[in-house]
Amino acid sequence: MYRTSWWRLACLSFALVAVVSLAGVEARTPKFDPATKRVRVVYLGDAWGAGSPIYEIYKDPLFSATPVPASATHAGGIPNMSRFIRLYLPRTYNDFVTYFDVLILSDTEAPYYTSKQIHWFSKGVSDAGQGLLMVGGREIQLGEWGGTTVEEALPSDFLGTQTVEKPFWAIPANPDNEIVKALPMNKLPQYLGMILVAPKPDAELILTSRPGGHPVLLYHEYGKGASMFHTPDWTPLWGQYVNRWEYFGDYVCDMLYYLSGLKVPDDPALMHTLRQYFGDYDVRKQMILNLAEFIDKFGANTGALDKKLGDLYQDRAEASRLYVEQDYNGALAKIRQVLDELEEVQDFALRLKDRAMFWIYITEVSAVTGVSLIAGTAVWFLMVKRKLYREVSVTRIKGLE
Repeated sequence: MYRTSWWRLACLSFALVAVVSLAGVEARTPKFDPATKRVRVVYLGDAWGAGSPIYEIYKDPLFSATPVPASATHAGGIPNMSRFIRLYLPRTYNDFVTYFDVLILSDTEAPYYTSKQIHWFSKGVSDAGQGLLMVGGREIQLGEWGGTTVEEALPSDFLGTQTVEKPFWAIPANPDNEIVKALPMNKLPQYLGMILVAPKPDAELILTSRPGGHPVLLYHEYGKGASMFHTPDWTPLWGQYVNRWEYFGDYVCDMLYYLSGLKVPDDPALMHTLRQYFGDYDVRKQMILNLAEFIDKFGANTGALDKKLGDLYQDRAEASRLYVEQDYNGALAKIRQVLDELEEVQDFALRLKDRAMFWIYITEVSAVTGVSLIAGTAVWFLMVKRKLYREVSVTRIKGLE
């Protein structure tokens, strides 16, 4: 009887300790704009030019992206970078954590930023729950990030400037990770190089290299937020094949979902189609706007076209709302409807252009025809009717007298 009571008491004590321990562990709160439910991303580094993932991030309605070109390779030199950083980064820490939820540092060096800004980058993760994504590249390798507070916030430590610069495959290290389960990782192309890092004890290793077994994608939670390190570059040079992968945009966006604390969508085909449709809409709408601006210069009345585009904007906003609320099937049906309507608006814009250009064509034809008639008449009188004029055979100068 005594032994039984002692055993029960021990079990109860253990259960009490477990409950207290679990109560002390707070699940991470997802980070997004409370007003719009969108994740606000600030992209520092190679956020410019061909191959930049910023164009893939634009396609996902969940994200509101602010590109800040801050790479000597991609931004055309340090004077330009200083100007971009000064223009687009907030002046205070409070503004920085209020207006942004996720920070991307890709192909950018620590000396480009003030010590105050570097402190913001880590404090925003630990104290404000931001997400921090660092992406490898030559300017990260040589960027003097080791020893900064940013390194403290990352899931790994730098190993000097060591790299591996030969082809390798990125394979799942954790098959149950949401990013791995949401993408056809068996089709991920080869990388051509990566930065070597030392994972921290609490880091989650998501992808590893074959051969070599080096970390490719790492994640850990730091304070109220989280950070991720993608050790290869995701633009050319090291990432030139991955950059052309069919699912590259989904790969990038899923990292940002995971980093912001949101559930990663687990239907790769559906998400890929949705993002492509939203991207197609933006491109085609911009073409129509450019066409409208062109024909407006010729005095055409574009009021009807503007109204049609305004109605489409409302429908597109509804598709985005359904997407953000994770009603992906509803968003798919709506964006398909919008694209069908956009095709009709595009045809209308082309007819409007043809109508505006018709009088231009008439004016040009009339001008060319008139000039041709005048020139032809002159030639006819001077050449064909030359017999009307008497030929002068001898000329002589008469005296003034």
